[in-house]
Amino acid sequence: MKLTFFSNVMSHHQKPFCEEMYRKLGDSFRFVVMKNIKEERKKLGYSTYEGETIPYLINVSHSEENYELAKQLATDSDVVIFGSGHPDLLSERIAQNKLTFLYTERLFKRGRLALLRPDIKKNMAVRYQLPSKQSNFYMLSASAFTPYDLSLLHAFSGKCLKWGYFPQFLTYDTDELFRKKKHEVPQLLWVGRFIDWKRTKDALRVAKKLSDAGYRFQLSVIGTGVLEDKLKAYVKINNIEHCVTFLGAMPPEKVREYMEQANIFLFTSNKREGWGAVLNEAMNSGCVCVANSTIGSAPYLLKNGENGFLYRGQKKFYQTVTYLLEHPECWNEVSQKAYQTLETQWNVSVAAQRFLDTAEAYLSKNEPPRYESGPMSEAPIMKNNWYKG
Repeated sequence: MKLTFFSNVMSHHQKPFCEEMYRKLGDSFRFVVMKNIKEERKKLGYSTYEGETIPYLINVSHSEENYELAKQLATDSDVVIFGSGHPDLLSERIAQNKLTFLYTERLFKRGRLALLRPDIKKNMAVRYQLPSKQSNFYMLSASAFTPYDLSLLHAFSGKCLKWGYFPQFLTYDTDELFRKKKHEVPQLLWVGRFIDWKRTKDALRVAKKLSDAGYRFQLSVIGTGVLEDKLKAYVKINNIEHCVTFLGAMPPEKVREYMEQANIFLFTSNKREGWGAVLNEAMNSGCVCVANSTIGSAPYLLKNGENGFLYRGQKKFYQTVTYLLEHPECWNEVSQKAYQTLETQWNVSVAAQRFLDTAEAYLSKNEPPRYESGPMSEAPIMKNNWYKG
């Protein structure tokens, strides 16, 4: 099988999947990068992989020759995963109706009013409506809300499969991992960019209420961004500097070290969080995760009260965190189940094998495998208000 994956950038969230595919397919796998990584993400510690020898990587911005090679791969490959790319690459694939999996987070992160713009409406037609009419085109839903957004376009009905991002899964001695989490003062953690829709202040507001109510805890905040000064000012004005610490930006591997130490991970983004790979990483690190129910990965990865907690609204967020601080006896079981979710199902090894088995079935005109849950299982239509807890 000759497989090519087109995406906007190579990140540490994409690389493990690529490495697994290259291990399985060798030189029959290629990963085509369409853009260079943004400066904002470089400041957060994201690697550009410049100067590294990656045998399967093709960056079209490096040369015209690379772009021509990308065009050839778009037409010649048996299977293509198309996450991002120039319209001509997709249109050629549509004309051939060769097996193709589009790969996207939700379409209307800012709301459906975008469809009133003619340029966006045309782009949606070319990118989603036209491909969906082809028998050999399917959608890898890198958000639980992708199928709903597509339904508004009458596209890919019954052809959406659960997908996501698959950061490196780290295998731990779980006894040792949970020993790291034994602290006199509960350790809370928040990670991300300081931008409006990441909702960092929601975590700080909870910290303020917890402090006022007399709870003992320490909240560590990792990241940087345009709102940094305002967030630090909020902490100072509200006299919570004793329980909130800003740690700045750091490489992903260093973030994992803090996750390994943390008891509770706070994930506060709103619906504009397409997937949110930090949730994979925090669950892998045995954190008790508390996540906004509108985050793209949350409905796929979390079962409320079992392997983590979901919330809707600031009041429920605060109530969930106070419950956890008052019931530390539940942490270990929830953390174990979070780790097992990543260990047994939502990891790169399972995702890659399921994808190859499904693609091979389609190529052979056989009935594809049916999975009850996890990667490549059927992706149902879910609206933003799906969670009623």
